[in-house]
Amino acid sequence: MTASQRSADTLGALSISGDDRVPFLQGQLSCDLRLLEHQAVLDGAWLNPSGRVITALQVISTGSAIGLFLPNELVDSVAERLTKFRFRARVDIDASVGWQAGFDIDRPFAERRLAGSDRPEAFGDQPPADPAAWRLARLRAGHAWIGLEATEQYTAHQLNLDRLGAISFDKGCYSGQEIVARTEHRGKVKRRLIHLVGANEAIEHGAAVTGADGAKLGTVVDAVASDSSAEVLALLPIEIAGELLCNGSELQRVP
Repeated sequence: MTASQRSADTLGALSISGDDRVPFLQGQLSCDLRLLEHQAVLDGAWLNPSGRVITALQVISTGSAIGLFLPNELVDSVAERLTKFRFRARVDIDASVGWQAGFDIDRPFAERRLAGSDRPEAFGDQPPADPAAWRLARLRAGHAWIGLEATEQYTAHQLNLDRLGAISFDKGCYSGQEIVARTEHRGKVKRRLIHLVGANEAIEHGAAVTGADGAKLGTVVDAVASDSSAEVLALLPIEIAGELLCNGSELQRVP
């Protein structure tokens, strides 16, 4: 599957195989791959050395390989960049497997229940059903879509990856780990993703969130249309109060 054949609003995957696949990925990803021994799906991220999120991803084991599920439009570039760190590790990185994620996948490799959803999110090699409902369920569970427009813009804490269990603080070194640890133990996270809903369904990534006076307070990171409205994950100051607007439409906080 080539980049031009991949839909920008679905997850694709990389297959990482070879004898050194676990130690190789352990030194790259933010999650602890040892947990795959008793957990079907791991949330994680690949960070650049400055601690910015290249991509948020889900990790599964197929037995003979590890699958990394990430936005389709980043699959080829992440595969190319990961290959540069392979050195002498005995691993093979395959971006052509065509694995997908979503609802109602037949004979999945792995599945898990998204928070707040009564349908399991599945990971496999068959096409998923109901992609619009799945994207909305992911947003409601707090998983922001970090695609081509958002890559390397946000820190792990800003995307709430620490609250989603996507960061291990005791597994050892990985790319960007120093920044993540400093933020966790010494820094103060001033801005995080906040779940909002608004009547304007045309809200997109990068749109400004303002106060009633028009002053910019934050930015939309992810938005999904839902029944003539939009549900949004916006990066905003933690202590924000007062009216919030985007594209002239009021945004309401979701508890």
